[in-house]
Amino acid sequence: MMGLKSVLFSGILLSVMAVGVQAKPETGRGLDKSLLPQPVYSPEPGLVDLYWAAWDLAWGRVKHQNGIPQSPYMDENLWDDTIWIWDTEFMVLFCRYAPSLFPGIQSLDNFYKTILDGEPVSLKIWHPDNPPFFAWVEYEYYKMTGDKRRLEYVLEDNRYLQRHFYWFEKLKRGGSRFSKMPVMLERREKGYLWGDVQSGMDNTPRGRGCNGEMLWMDALAQQALAALYIERIAEVLDDSSTAKEFAGEYAVKKDLLNKYYWDAEDGFYYDIEEATGDFVKVRTPA
Repeated sequence: MMGLKSVLFSGILLSVMAVGVQAKPETGRGLDKSLLPQPVYSPEPGLVDLYWAAWDLAWGRVKHQNGIPQSPYMDENLWDDTIWIWDTEFMVLFCRYAPSLFPGIQSLDNFYKTILDGEPVSLKIWHPDNPPFFAWVEYEYYKMTGDKRRLEYVLEDNRYLQRHFYWFEKLKRGGSRFSKMPVMLERREKGYLWGDVQSGMDNTPRGRGCNGEMLWMDALAQQALAALYIERIAEVLDDSSTAKEFAGEYAVKKDLLNKYYWDAEDGFYYDIEEATGDFVKVRTPA
């Protein structure tokens, strides 16, 4: 059973998602609130009001659209013809508190089927090289819902998680058929080239003082995270072969990260210059 802080935090995050949104007149209609977690917090009843307002706003972002693999889906409320990996991954983490009402986890299929299966789609993916959190999000959804069938769908039936991991590894800089923005991620010997908006950290001062190309420590860490959670999902499904494969991938990424990006003197992970291996000493949440 989730704690009150988790419930309220989820609600506040949903509100933050919708900052600047003018709620539609129909927002909240048809939402069966009896199926949502019911917070009681007498010291601050305004927080409970905020919680319910957040769900109302989220309900207004459940979108139906023709010409896409998965409809309805969770829309991030910017452009009707565009979807974002980064935004959708985090919306899934909010929607897992009400999986019977909100198509959170299902929304990921619009990326799997477009990128990996080549299905025609009327939507564009703004940054195909957004952070690869799919496996982590799928596992967190499973922990909340116990839906093992979903894990079988993404790991065994379609191998979406494994295929995306290796697709991410082979990306090259340039345009793509399903994106409005160029791909900036590219694998190199010690890590990955990337870009600020693609990484989701477009308002940080990363790269300041770097001469030449920079290798982004979070791209490496996030691929390690993907491998780790593919391994964990495989263990849930008793798939020892896949678990072993991705335990190996995780170990390789972790070793690279600790060998080249960890500054023992500062006690901090930094991006590095590709040519020299020097730390780019700009501290950010990465």
